[in-house]
Amino acid sequence: MLRALISFLLCFCFILSSPVWAAPTPKRVDLTLELLQKRLKSPTQTEGIRTIDLRRLVIDLRPENAIFRDQFYRLVQAQLQQPGSPLGIDLSYSLIRGELTIQDLGLRTDLFGQTPFPFSEAEQAQLKRDSLRLFQLSNLSRSLLLQSQAAPLQLTVLRGTLTLVQTRFENFANFSNTFFLGRVEAQGVNFGQDVDW
Repeated sequence: MLRALISFLLCFCFILSSPVWAAPTPKRVDLTLELLQKRLKSPTQTEGIRTIDLRRLVIDLRPENAIFRDQFYRLVQAQLQQPGSPLGIDLSYSLIRGELTIQDLGLRTDLFGQTPFPFSEAEQAQLKRDSLRLFQLSNLSRSLLLQSQAAPLQLTVLRGTLTLVQTRFENFANFSNTFFLGRVEAQGVNFGQDVDW
């Protein structure tokens, strides 16, 4: 009897002192087209910034789910490209299946071209200020890689914040040639395969 009581107390103490890594994974819900449309229609406020709440979801962007994937990119991009206040994206605690291609979400612009309509004057000034630095970095990387001069560099611009706290990417995450006007929060993000920043 005493041995059983001691065993019970030891097990109880062990459970109470278990480390944080033993905590269960947050419950995630599959993102459907209907749920996506609902989240896009009612952005949340995060630190005063309107944000598309895509937290705690399983977002399936694999080729076998091409119809949903294409709709996902089209609908989210349409929201992000609206003029006015920037809109952030929060993917915290979500699982992304398939390749996430950020170029399919942001605004595309040439490095030295005219900036598209949705940019505010402050955003245009920031892009103009940083474009020379980006051009010089692009030329340096091409010379180091011994590549010939390519077509003008295209940038993808994300105007709002991107939040990736504890986000898990199962496949490749492509953020190449992306310029972030807002902040990026990525504490504890997990990339299962390669990532291109």
